Amino acid sequence: MDDLPYTSFLEHVRKKKIPPVVLIHGEEDLLRDECVDAIVDALLDKAARSFNLDILDGARTEIRDVLSIAASYPMGTERRVVVVRDAEKLLADRGAAERLDAYLQHPSESTCLILTAEKADGRQKFIKSLRETNAAVLVPRLYENQIPEWIAARIRAYGRTMEDDACRLLQAYVGSSLRVVDQEIRKLLLFVGDRKEIVLEDVAAVAGASRGYTIFDLQGAVGRRNLPEALRILARMLEMGEYPLLIVTMLARFFVSLWKVHELKRARASEQQIASELRMKPFFVKQTIRFAAEFTPAEIERALAALYEADLQLKSSAVDPRVGLDVLIYTITSTGAAVPVPQH
Repeated sequence: MDDLPYTSFLEHVRKKKIPPVVLIHGEEDLLRDECVDAIVDALLDKAARSFNLDILDGARTEIRDVLSIAASYPMGTERRVVVVRDAEKLLADRGAAERLDAYLQHPSESTCLILTAEKADGRQKFIKSLRETNAAVLVPRLYENQIPEWIAARIRAYGRTMEDDACRLLQAYVGSSLRVVDQEIRKLLLFVGDRKEIVLEDVAAVAGASRGYTIFDLQGAVGRRNLPEALRILARMLEMGEYPLLIVTMLARFFVSLWKVHELKRARASEQQIASELRMKPFFVKQTIRFAAEFTPAEIERALAALYEADLQLKSSAVDPRVGLDVLIYTITSTGAAVPVPQH
């Protein structure tokens, strides 16, 4: 039999179908830890953990000590839990693996022995035995194209939603380590407060802040039509590895917001109504209204056309991103006609 996917195993845990010995292995340490936490939560309340939960280091523990603790009876509860982290270091010894295999023949039913490992040797006899009882759980590292979907699911588990583009941007900023991604998600939740939807701007503000200048600094300079400041911020962002297409996307969203402000103003909408329509906090709304006053509707249309053209050119690789973005910033902050982007 094969290893059990961790999602299937978690279903078993929720139904309290937890075998006496479990091997949780794979490269994604966050998912390994969450499988362990799920078992502990299912078997022990917090009051019982002081006496009935043992966490051991496989590199510093002898197999005889592991099995001795596993054979101990729980105190005040039906089962105890013994966790051996980095179990591959313990079980690399042939004698230790043989003793564990012998324990599997008659394990303590009052103990759940959990072994976690980054890598496991599927040729070992005890692993084959665990597979036969659906007790070998695999948590492999996700492929890069699976990360955005995982982020979206994680956000839903926290009772929120997140735009697809925002999920992809978060991965682009922080990489594919689920532990690091989860840390950034927690920061995002604090940042948005009670708001249920997380958007691209939130990710740029939170995950992009560590890079120095953010897209909001650039939007502010553009909104004030301060060309020297905008070019300086743009240069710094590109030096720090910001993605040219992301810059274009965020500037396009910025000008769409300015267009909406003009429309709402013509409809005599209040500042509160504008905030609700744009889904912005009061401070950002006041700022956006000020920026909108700097641009006529015709200028906003020209800026959006320039951004659309820049997006096409960047995607076709027909232009040096730095040159193309410099010209774009000049075009959208000036009052004159658009400047053609030089081609290779």
